Amino acid sequence: MEVNSPVAFSEKDISISGKDFHIHGNIECQYFNTLPEVFSDHQPLFLILKRYGFRPHVILDVGANLGLFTLGGSVEFPFAKIYCYEPHPDAYSSLVENTKGMYGNIIANNFALGSSDGEMLFHPGGPINQKRSAGAHLMNDSHWRDTDFGINILVSTLDSQVKAHSINQIDLIKIDVEGFELDVLEGGAESIKKFSPLIYLEFNARALMALKNINPRNFLDYLGENFSFIHRCNRDATLTRLETNEDRIRFLHDNLIAHGCVDDLFVSNKDYLVS
Repeated sequence: MEVNSPVAFSEKDISISGKDFHIHGNIECQYFNTLPEVFSDHQPLFLILKRYGFRPHVILDVGANLGLFTLGGSVEFPFAKIYCYEPHPDAYSSLVENTKGMYGNIIANNFALGSSDGEMLFHPGGPINQKRSAGAHLMNDSHWRDTDFGINILVSTLDSQVKAHSINQIDLIKIDVEGFELDVLEGGAESIKKFSPLIYLEFNARALMALKNINPRNFLDYLGENFSFIHRCNRDATLTRLETNEDRIRFLHDNLIAHGCVDDLFVSNKDYLVS
């Protein structure tokens, strides 16, 4: 069923990385309405990158939502080119509005990145009467086949986008796609191998299990088999390396019991964050 109800937008002033922005968003979106005056969710990431002298020139923001990570990245790395991917129609409208006037450094795309090119059903987040761009997600065959609530969206792959935009360098990829992180990685395997970027992704055990039917341990093992370096990005801007099987088991315990199923990880095949 297509969702075409009228959308009303508003703006609120939010500071990101020390710069004030007028953030555009859907007035019915819980995520937008609860944004703090100072948005600091990604500050540990930026502090860590600066500490290790990592200065990305090409960034991919996969699951860009309203563009808050992109705006922070544009402040912290003003010469970087940022490619954004956001399939949610309302969030994409706000993403475009929030990043306008960035002099071509930000390229917004209104589709998802996945494991193959085509179309998929997309749940726009929250109950039908409670719009919420955060938590919106793709709907695969194992999820909610008994519902007609969803919208058809286009899906591309990271590898296809590299070719479409003639991208010849990728330094940093941020992925926050509610359990579909593996799809993004599989659809970008060739580019990841070619460019060896630093990847910053959300590890959400609940989303992996509930929305994608993936055992979180299996996904963590996949990361260990395909990337030489895995670090948890702690909220105090420190790193915890997951190097051994015992490290991963301890991480899963903390993720499920102490961290509400959500952690941020750095993965890479180069030692960008190793002293």
